Amino acid sequence: MRRGWGLRRKVLTGVVAVTGVLLAALVAMVLYERGSQQAALRLSQASQQHLLAESARERTSVLADQLAWTLSNDLYYFDLQAIGNQLAFALDLPQIEQVVVFDSDGRVVHDGSAEISTYGDALDSSLIRAALAGDLVALRADEDTIEAARRIGIGDAVLGGVLVRMDLAELNQAVDAGNLRLEERLARSSRWRLAGMAVLLALVVLSGLAAGWAIQRQIVRPILSLAQAARRIESGDYRDLALDSGRSDELGELERTFQGMAAQIRQTHQEVAAKAYLDTLTGLPNRRAFDERLAALVAEQPARPFALLFLDLDNLKQVNDRHGHDAGDLALAAFARQAAALMARVSSGQGWLARIGGDEFAVLSTGAPVSGAAVALAEALARKPAGEPETAVDGTPPLTASIGIALFPDHARTPSDLLRCADTAMYQAKQAGKRRVVLYRPGGQDAS
Repeated sequence: MRRGWGLRRKVLTGVVAVTGVLLAALVAMVLYERGSQQAALRLSQASQQHLLAESARERTSVLADQLAWTLSNDLYYFDLQAIGNQLAFALDLPQIEQVVVFDSDGRVVHDGSAEISTYGDALDSSLIRAALAGDLVALRADEDTIEAARRIGIGDAVLGGVLVRMDLAELNQAVDAGNLRLEERLARSSRWRLAGMAVLLALVVLSGLAAGWAIQRQIVRPILSLAQAARRIESGDYRDLALDSGRSDELGELERTFQGMAAQIRQTHQEVAAKAYLDTLTGLPNRRAFDERLAALVAEQPARPFALLFLDLDNLKQVNDRHGHDAGDLALAAFARQAAALMARVSSGQGWLARIGGDEFAVLSTGAPVSGAAVALAEALARKPAGEPETAVDGTPPLTASIGIALFPDHARTPSDLLRCADTAMYQAKQAGKRRVVLYRPGGQDAS
């Protein structure tokens, strides 16, 4: 009898010990599962928040920089209607809460509204002062907003600046809501698995191992893949982002939502980048695009000769004074179209045209021979069309161009020096009577 109780005790002790081990293994599995879920959720949330913050900073900074370039001429002529049109366009962009143009004293010039109710109000903040003092975009960010300010100027003259504020509340709420739904669904799935493990206690070890493997494969690995994709997007790499595994569960929904968000960010980034390199009035490449293209040509190895044509329009001020800035803008756009069409016929694809200022254009010509091709192209651009009168019917002089030419590497070997040489030749063309072509000569001039 005592043996029987002893054997039972041993069996019971063994069962209790095995049960204890199994329960300990079950607890360990539960703790591991919950820890993995929380780590994956934290990583996903941190990656999404960082990605959204960096994307918002980039969008706000690029928009402020772009507006600073495009508003310089309008602010110089104090064209409130043109300024208002550009601010209205910017305010229509997603999450853009406020866009304000201010003068060099930090006072509001235009706030994007029809009545300009804040006109003349002082914007007394360190961000405004930093923007007016420097030549880069000044940024300030908190949890709910990002502000970017950029100085507007022509040459060394500071005309004022532009302030852009983006509201992050909607984006943060969307991220928080998505992570909360994911956490709730993961917790619900975990409770169902634990109930099944309790019923099948004898198979708890195998079930635990299987559940751990399933969690790693079905939950943690996809979330880590999303986090890796978020880091790639953060670095600007949008290639081959095939995140949709075809799953129909909550993680499949998260994958499709994340892929849609990545596609939207990619599209927005591409649109903003494209606008940052285009002049909105003429559709030509702008000053930023010109500077980068000129620098790339100068940096080519081996060095390839080319010519820089600097065009300054004659009589644009008379058009603006007589007919208004809208007519002047139409004239600028018409000149750009005519010049582009003429270059397509004359330069055989070896000329590249950009608008680099209010009434200033530039052409990079790679035709050979460099000097002859550049002069021929410049003369074609400056030549008076057959039958064109000396003045318009209302007495306004026609819109013509004075053109200066500088050659690389004959006249200069750096972008700034080459542009200076072409600018000098252009002013010589102006002094020679306008509508002239001058090839830069150190210490002299050669008009044609």
